Amino acid sequence: MVRRIFFIVSFIVSMFVAISILNPTVFSQAQERYVIDVISLPIGYGVYDLGVGLADVINKNSKWVKANHFEGKEPTVTMKLLIAEPEKKKRTIFFSDSWSNWAGMAQLGVLKGIQYDYTKFRGLFLISVGPNVLVTLNPKIKTIEDLKGKKVVLSSTPGGVVDLIFKGIFKEAGIEGVIKYQYLKPEEAVNAIKDGLVDVIQGGVSLRQPPNVYGPAPALVDLASTRDTYFVRVPEKYIKAFAEKNRCNVTAVKIHPKQLGPLQLEPLDTIAKSLFWAVHLEVPDNVVSEVIRIVYENAEKFKDYNPTGKILTKNTMALMGLREDEIHPTALKFYKEKSVPIGSFGKE
Repeated sequence: MVRRIFFIVSFIVSMFVAISILNPTVFSQAQERYVIDVISLPIGYGVYDLGVGLADVINKNSKWVKANHFEGKEPTVTMKLLIAEPEKKKRTIFFSDSWSNWAGMAQLGVLKGIQYDYTKFRGLFLISVGPNVLVTLNPKIKTIEDLKGKKVVLSSTPGGVVDLIFKGIFKEAGIEGVIKYQYLKPEEAVNAIKDGLVDVIQGGVSLRQPPNVYGPAPALVDLASTRDTYFVRVPEKYIKAFAEKNRCNVTAVKIHPKQLGPLQLEPLDTIAKSLFWAVHLEVPDNVVSEVIRIVYENAEKFKDYNPTGKILTKNTMALMGLREDEIHPTALKFYKEKSVPIGSFGKE
């Protein structure tokens, strides 16, 4: 009996030794703690809440990957950080969108002059579809042509991707040079417009229920709860003209009445993009695999952190509006093995 037990124990030990010799990373990394940073957006955006949620869900469901959440600015700023500090490329999951790689490849904004292969930044899994809207307390400001001479907050980051897109569209409308720009975080922008220091602020919106039910970010909810808010129309013709001239994946969207507030009495034309979490190709494949597995198995929990989270399901997590070569290969392999639809909403 003793000899039998000894034989079994020896067999088990030899198997572990064989595995570690044939593939030492599998054995060692399963035991080694790996810390990643989740970089989102400023407080006041729904993405901030989902970043908190992503770190929390990872920490509760992985024995070896641990996540810290950090408030970020916007994707191109994060890309610039990762390029400047190469070690961070291996340990960062960050908020991105369908415009940011374009800004890098076109050498625009904060990425101007930074030569890099931006195709190495790849999509991981869906957040939502995210229109950007222009908000005012002045009912006389109805379309972007009315912004002449006005003080407008487009972003917290000069030269950021949202800043670039809106200014490009304003140029198509012939008003880019006659607007007074300021740069503030969402909560600061809300306070500034309440105090009459600015005329218009940009706000985030996200898809709440496919295919066309949208809801405002927390900062806009706060503004609408205390002031009569109105929304500035961005005509589709200017959006299309900018997209075609610049080969940028910016699209027009129409938000149905009253989805953004009681005083949104007409459909609102504005700009939209896909929102997703992204990584650099240097993030280890086993880390990507662990994160994707956890998100897939816990997709229904993200709605507890922000209403936007209910868009994420096992069947929507790859609907990032990206081509297959724009998705991290380990994530892509997972999606194909699980038969998760890959593409965009309405284009599965």
